[in-house]
Amino acid sequence: MLLCTLFYIPKTKKNPLCSWMGALLLAFVMLKPAWLWAQGFTQLLIPIHEKRVPFPRDLGLSPLELERLRAQGRDLSALEPTPNNLYRSPNPVPDPVFPAQSTLFQIVGLREESTQAVTRVLVTPGIGQPTYDAVLSLEGPSILMRHALLRALGYTVPAPQMFQRLQIKLGPTCGDVLQLNEILDAVEQGNNWPRNFWIEGGKETIATLDQRAKLCRGNPDEKIPPKDPETVLPGVKEKIIVLFGSILEPSESRVPRIHYGELNPENFSSYFAPLRSLRSVAVPISLMTLPQSINLFGFESIKKDNGFYVMSGGISQSYSQGLSADDALWIGKKICQLDRNQWQTIVAAGKYPDAITPTVLSRVLIRANRFCEVLNLNSPQFSIDIPQKWTQESFPNYPQRFSYGDPKNPLRFTEILKFLGVKSMSQGLGAI
Repeated sequence: MLLCTLFYIPKTKKNPLCSWMGALLLAFVMLKPAWLWAQGFTQLLIPIHEKRVPFPRDLGLSPLELERLRAQGRDLSALEPTPNNLYRSPNPVPDPVFPAQSTLFQIVGLREESTQAVTRVLVTPGIGQPTYDAVLSLEGPSILMRHALLRALGYTVPAPQMFQRLQIKLGPTCGDVLQLNEILDAVEQGNNWPRNFWIEGGKETIATLDQRAKLCRGNPDEKIPPKDPETVLPGVKEKIIVLFGSILEPSESRVPRIHYGELNPENFSSYFAPLRSLRSVAVPISLMTLPQSINLFGFESIKKDNGFYVMSGGISQSYSQGLSADDALWIGKKICQLDRNQWQTIVAAGKYPDAITPTVLSRVLIRANRFCEVLNLNSPQFSIDIPQKWTQESFPNYPQRFSYGDPKNPLRFTEILKFLGVKSMSQGLGAI
């Protein structure tokens, strides 16, 4: 009976148990490792008991000395890494000075560093002035909160600044119009979100830009009569357009922008992975990655599953090479030492609409409580009222839709599959 259940054999009259139930059980057992492997591309998996993870090189001890401490039962998570240019740097890069929020910027071009969810546009206040990366992403609030969290944990990352209304002045030729259309196309494709949400005037402004682009006939040097009524942007004087939710950073950065979670895998393997302080950034990035819809920001920040700590979103498994439970506990202790005021400052950095901020803070604190509870770390364990479902979808000057895409069923599809798999295994074993 047991053999037929674990190793599928076509059913016979003598043994009806060797049926589809045995095949289902076998498939579940075989597919579980593959499922965990696939989860590594969307979830952070940290082995709880794995001892073969390479020792960090920034603890001031040799691998032999660390192995001896481990054999003695010493807590390796208590070892503090040495400073570097990103963690407790003795010579941190100074925070940049930004222009005023009312500054009119000119488009220089679309940056090649743009990724699927983050579009970078090179802008400048004028000729001879510094250039900046204007970052357009639905993850804008998450990016800013991750940055604030990393700073609170001791990472020396220069501060970006949110320009909720980034004003762009179009020049007299077609070049700016064609570039702007290219930028809006990249934003729409990268974020899978319509371009009219990113610009003041919405569809009306988009239609006017499209009309003007047609008059350009693909020639960036073509001049358009400034008084042509078809080229005047509706409701906007002097051909000034406004992009919503832009994060500004200096175009030249001396340190990796780790708050984006978009590190080059090759650089990560050679530079980040050997260092505890740097490979551990995967944990706070995953903790502070919010979806566009506030209601989809789950309360469960971390869980134990099949010998792993599992965290959702923010960074893929390829960015946690060598990350051990000791590393997670090391950074976890710092996270769990943050008090309510520090969490309030971190959430405020996200520049959410004032009405949403308390709801976001409640969810963040619930996740922080859960994180510290699963890792069995001392923490304030904040008292929080369970936040109600957020219903207001849009706010002026924000491209995001804060209640977009909510599931009708509170159970997620992956949770239903997991339940069915466990149920099938239970029935299969019960029939033995």
